[in-house]
Amino acid sequence: MCSTAHPLAAASPAFAEVDLSAEGLAFAHAEIPLAHPLAPDRPALLYRDVARTASQLGVDGARWQRLVGPMAASADRMVAGVLDPTALPPREPLWTAAFGAAGLWPTTWVDRVVLRDDRARAPLAESTAHDRFPSRYRRRLERWRYGSGSFGAIWALDGPVPWSDPALAGAGVLHIGGPATEVIDAERAVARGRIPRRPFVLFAQATVADPARAPLGKHTGWGYCHVRHGSDLDMAAVIEEQVERFAPGFRERILAWHSMGPAAPEAHNANEIGGDIGGSTADWRLLAARPVLSVSPWATPDPQLFLCSSSTLPGGGVHGMCGWNAARTVLTRLG
Repeated sequence: MCSTAHPLAAASPAFAEVDLSAEGLAFAHAEIPLAHPLAPDRPALLYRDVARTASQLGVDGARWQRLVGPMAASADRMVAGVLDPTALPPREPLWTAAFGAAGLWPTTWVDRVVLRDDRARAPLAESTAHDRFPSRYRRRLERWRYGSGSFGAIWALDGPVPWSDPALAGAGVLHIGGPATEVIDAERAVARGRIPRRPFVLFAQATVADPARAPLGKHTGWGYCHVRHGSDLDMAAVIEEQVERFAPGFRERILAWHSMGPAAPEAHNANEIGGDIGGSTADWRLLAARPVLSVSPWATPDPQLFLCSSSTLPGGGVHGMCGWNAARTVLTRLG
């Protein structure tokens, strides 16, 4: 039902304050955190090491190092600022600004101008109380724009996914969508209310990092694609077809499966309206005004009501910062 891969949790200041080891918990890492098959035998692989990633990006290797290298070298400082942008005094104002400056440009512009090799372009294309309030605040909430819905599926497999390229077997997460232009076209179609023939699929094979997720010799698969907000279309066969495109024989490995349309996330969590698991549409204005522009957006005009969903800063993702900041706001109010 919920997320399988948690990259933001591993970097979150909220999780850093929790002693996970005392609870017997630890993050499991795949050898390759992210892979993006451009064609059945041509993947782009994202490693933990920037230089190793750059080495297989052709003419864009040096550009990738210049774009990503400085941020990766200071990742802890940058993430602390980005995930807690309203902290006073600011945690890392320079790195927060640097990340904002790099992330402000549309992916389509970076795709055309900065990067030339589609092995570099592809991973980047996807790394995207009514009566109790005064009328002005209420109107702002009523204008909130939700994002696309999600359709997900979980598979029990009798063996590893039979990827055409063996390198993909070591990836914890895969962006399945072909070249960047194909990913962009698919997401644009969803935003316009259409059904892409080949949707962009985020696919996780958790047993690569944690074999205990399945009985010995068995594996699991988890994936989802974006659909129109509130859609009731069944996309299971379309998702499987997209996986099969890069892993012929995938369907033959399926022992059991379960799918969930946009209504399922909302039934599980009322914040995920219409299947929007990110808390809003991908609008640059909503990067800061979540849900209103404020140094304390988790507080509301009602002193007894606070917000902690992904529609507040810093936005969607498994990082715990929305609730963590809401809790800090409450404690501050209590003195």
